[in-house]
Amino acid sequence: MTCYLGVQTGNLINLWLGVQIPWWLISGLMIVIVGLLGYRHIELSAKVLGVVLVLEVITVITIDVGVLASGRELTLIPFSPTEALSGVPGLGLLFAFLGFFGFEATAVFRNEAKDPERTIPRATYIAVFFIGALYFVSSWLVIVGLDGRSAIMASRANPDHVMIELASNVVAPILGDIVQVLVVTSMFACMLSFHNIVTRYLFTLGQRGVLPAALGRVHPTHRAPSTASRWVTTITAIVVFGSAVLQLDPVVQIYTWYSGAGAVGVIWMMALTSFAVLAFGRRHRNDASKAASAWVITASALGGIGLLLVFFLSIGNLPELVGGSLSAIIWGVVLIGVFVGGCFLPGRVNTKSEKVA
Repeated sequence: MTCYLGVQTGNLINLWLGVQIPWWLISGLMIVIVGLLGYRHIELSAKVLGVVLVLEVITVITIDVGVLASGRELTLIPFSPTEALSGVPGLGLLFAFLGFFGFEATAVFRNEAKDPERTIPRATYIAVFFIGALYFVSSWLVIVGLDGRSAIMASRANPDHVMIELASNVVAPILGDIVQVLVVTSMFACMLSFHNIVTRYLFTLGQRGVLPAALGRVHPTHRAPSTASRWVTTITAIVVFGSAVLQLDPVVQIYTWYSGAGAVGVIWMMALTSFAVLAFGRRHRNDASKAASAWVITASALGGIGLLLVFFLSIGNLPELVGGSLSAIIWGVVLIGVFVGGCFLPGRVNTKSEKVA
């Protein structure tokens, strides 16, 4: 994401100002900005993400309304089983699943919540429902706006600007310019969100003794997991600039390889989490929570089975995700090595763990 952000920002600067800036230089600047935001209290990052998210949602809904007002036929072609199963449906389903990555952020930021027992479940359900509804309606209306069967041809012919042209046609040319800017800001928001989520993972693992205890410390002033944030910034910088030195293509190779391999890892992690919930519920079940436990166990079991299906689906499509069979084998070995290495790490609860403010 960081490298792709550098490319898209560079393209926007070149389009508007006629100046070409190396993608790695822009990515480096973004790493610094995200690192500074992540180092401080989550409230600052939340304000930045909140503003960007609101602008993006307003723009997407504006395009949806523009399509409806344009008088185009509300085709039902996207709902046809024949169309849904054409091409490479497995890869399409996997990318649809990738669109929901990050929903677990509600639980990751548990330490910052005032009433996590009540707000975390509520926020999770609202987020999944809202994201699903917005994706469903907007995807359909984009296809409608591109005249149904012509949507595939239009996307293939001009994948980078198809949404910009649609926004310009159904609303106004200025909205196309706004969409160009929001593509960059949305990538920055994703980068900042991923940084904060990974930081909280390291923070929790540090507090539980799986990783060095220093990662589980809270900054005395900002009351944020600043040490973990610094490590995420450092590792990100090493990966980005190391890839730049190797002269890897920022989109075709870096973004595709890393995101494809990362997707497989995250799906496997979510599947394990679902089954871990089952094991935890079996050990701590009591009469007072039998009804709730039955619902949680059922949902976790179904979720775990579904995630395993998506995991095997992603394994089958890994060569397409990472650019070939050889790359798939290499990344498979890397992921297995990381997983096996993690199994041998110690795990203990730090009773003196600090709470993020």
